[in-house]
Amino acid sequence: MRIFISYSWDSDDHKQWVQRFADDLQEQVKDLDVTYDQSGMNHRVDRNQFMEAGIYESDAVLAIITQKYTEKANAREGGVGRETAMAAERHFSESGAKSRTPILAIKREAAADVPYYLKASLYFDFTSSDTYNASLDELKRELEAITGQASEQSIVAKVTSDDGAADEGGSYSFTRSDDLLAGLYKRRTPLWVGQDFSGQRRVKYELWRVEAPQPQLLLVLMQNIIIRQIFEDFLSKIRDLPKDLQGFRELTVLRPSPGKSEYIAELLKEGGHDVRVTELTFKDYLAKYCVDSDSLQFSIPFKEPFFIDQTLYRVDRKDTESLGPALAHLKGTVTSENSPPLSLLVASGGAGKTTLLRSLSAEINESAHSRVMLIEADALKKLSKDQLRRSHISSLFELCELHAMALATAGAPPMRVPTNKSVFDLLLISGSLLILIDGIDELLSMMSSSFELLPFVESIKALNAELGQTRVFLAGREDTVGTTVSSLRKHGVPIYNLKGFSSPEVEKYVRKRFFKKSQGERQAIVDRVQETLTAVSKAMDDDTVLPFFVDALCELEEDVGGTGGRLKVEGAVKERMAEAGYPHNLRAVDLLVCDH
Repeated sequence: MRIFISYSWDSDDHKQWVQRFADDLQEQVKDLDVTYDQSGMNHRVDRNQFMEAGIYESDAVLAIITQKYTEKANAREGGVGRETAMAAERHFSESGAKSRTPILAIKREAAADVPYYLKASLYFDFTSSDTYNASLDELKRELEAITGQASEQSIVAKVTSDDGAADEGGSYSFTRSDDLLAGLYKRRTPLWVGQDFSGQRRVKYELWRVEAPQPQLLLVLMQNIIIRQIFEDFLSKIRDLPKDLQGFRELTVLRPSPGKSEYIAELLKEGGHDVRVTELTFKDYLAKYCVDSDSLQFSIPFKEPFFIDQTLYRVDRKDTESLGPALAHLKGTVTSENSPPLSLLVASGGAGKTTLLRSLSAEINESAHSRVMLIEADALKKLSKDQLRRSHISSLFELCELHAMALATAGAPPMRVPTNKSVFDLLLISGSLLILIDGIDELLSMMSSSFELLPFVESIKALNAELGQTRVFLAGREDTVGTTVSSLRKHGVPIYNLKGFSSPEVEKYVRKRFFKKSQGERQAIVDRVQETLTAVSKAMDDDTVLPFFVDALCELEEDVGGTGGRLKVEGAVKERMAEAGYPHNLRAVDLLVCDH
């Protein structure tokens, strides 16, 4: 069995304690391989790769809890922060489908708080030397249980209840109940957490007392549950309620997704409680009670009036798959419950990435499915190099703050987002807010070391691990985003590609652009544009042409319209393009001339 120890370098004494603890574990547990930085890392080892392998490839991760460790973990600061981002993702993805988490909290300081993502988990108490050996024995039994569990097949994440009621699905673990309630209820107290995943049991919920202003009960449902079992557990514990709540007549239920109407009220009535039940999804609750209508204001992106939906391709390491019209596919993808949290679109400059993302933003906003924020790297160029250098980006919240600052600097209409990070995160967690980022390659180039890609990706995955509804879409130029593609592919991020307009798509674009012309005039323009493009395509051995080039041809057609002039491409295109060192037909625009 392999375990990895995550800890902070609080002091030499603490580092020595960790070393003794690791030695004791190896003596107690047979065939145990303990990895931590004092034993497995030197100056020749890639630190990030060492941490990533330790978190993801170990059977269990032991987090040594001190106050300094927790502060760094919650702030995602330094090496502890990077390890926490990965550990949180693994904790949420695995504990939702199993009865135990592979991330174990080892509490060394009695006064230390446990990191947020482990608050609902039990910890092993190593705060006293008097109970050290007993705690070591408990930890040994837990590690042996994890070893046995690792050899079994994981259970199916989505379960259907015996009575046909829909469950909350997914193998996620929501840990932000307090943040969720804080927006409406200033006075709130957790009463108990119900959790039971033994056998066929699927019970996980939180019961809260809230003052509004009279005391009321509020129940937060989690995912991967069976509703009937939840309320059987709840009703069995009613006698433990405070006296002033035992005769409750109202119950508010917050849940990740909608459920069968009146079903919960019927279950309570079966148990002898005629209660008025108010049900809200997390998304609806946030929209109605936590976010003011004017606190989510974004600049409306320019929508290309002659937009043509070109073909989208999914790119794996070896294969390329055609997915049909790009806008239609991506709209369905980013709004689907089963989509990945992060996706990347790569294409040549001028291939239509920005136009596509602007159209996608407009389509989703108009559908009222979610609000969409489009962040364009060009906007950040309004900031000085010093401002960019002083900024630090490792999360979406930090990037959005910087983007808002750039818009203000440029005198653009202000972008308003919640200034409270917890509320902002909840909007992303619940799928209320989607983020599109155009020019991820430019952001990384402009900000250099102040933009940490790995922690940024891990922060998105950690948000998605709460409910599985976080969606972020990136786009960048394929000639400058190569290392980013490699990094993201290792994290399972799907890669999409635009190749440009096919001949039929060119014709559709030209006809749409010159719709005011007569049919005969439109056809003549189509023929002239296609003739020019055919010359370029043959010279460049391309089956497609960049939309930017088509747009440039159409602009020239508008300029020479009625003059009798014709467009042609000057000189040997292939040779001139090779000299330019630019791998696509965008550069051919420079070779266009009007022949009078």
